[in-house]
Amino acid sequence: NKPELIYFPCFGRGGLARLLFQLADIDFEDTCVPWADWKDTKEKVPLGGNRTQIDGQTFCQMKAINKFLAKKAGLVGKTDIEQLQVDMLVETRQEFSDKSVAHAKSKAVPLASREQYFSMMFFKHFCHLGLYKF
Repeated sequence: NKPELIYFPCFGRGGLARLLFQLADIDFEDTCVPWADWKDTKEKVPLGGNRTQIDGQTFCQMKAINKFLAKKAGLVGKTDIEQLQVDMLVETRQEFSDKSVAHAKSKAVPLASREQYFSMMFFKHFCHLGLYKF
């Protein structure tokens, strides 16, 4: 059985899973749920969220799915400290996601300004973590 990612036609929270499937060299079906169909679909899925089907089982919660796929791709920490660093990056990515949703819903902030803001915040956080240097 080929795994299936069922998500919106955008990067969002499912975008990382798409990348991890590829990094783990796992052939998967990428099923995009059109925005117009989401209201009807949401009521039929576990916890009302997007999901992945693996080995005939349905899983939801993208953070858990991404952690599973990162392990398959060999991208989890080999030591407790490395895993702590990975977990920090995951939490940082979640903060960006939460802030981007808030900014996206704000009609007062132009798109170009939002993109510039997130690029700046991304580099600021990753420089602070010692993962990127100018």
